[in-house]
Amino acid sequence: MEMTSGYTLIDCRGLDLTLESEQTIPGIYAQLRTAMIVGKPLIGCNCIWGTAKPLTPIHLFASQRGENLIVCNSSILNINVTSSDVVTVQNLVTQA
Repeated sequence: MEMTSGYTLIDCRGLDLTLESEQTIPGIYAQLRTAMIVGKPLIGCNCIWGTAKPLTPIHLFASQRGENLIVCNSSILNINVTSSDVVTVQNLVTQA
């Protein structure tokens, strides 16, 4: 694969990165699928951290897992996105 210049922006539409329950973000799966085909680095924008504190942009690494799941990683976060646009964020660091 040839790496081209620039980034692909993924509009996370208010995805709360601290909420570890399911969130529905319309259109996010299609954005990720298209971006993965293009092959440019991914940047997530319009994310929030907790009580509506903006945390944007974030760098994303994405991989397709089966037909209906894309898994993204960003630092200490694992972000699962299903083909029905259901997003689950998992913090990989256990808090005491």
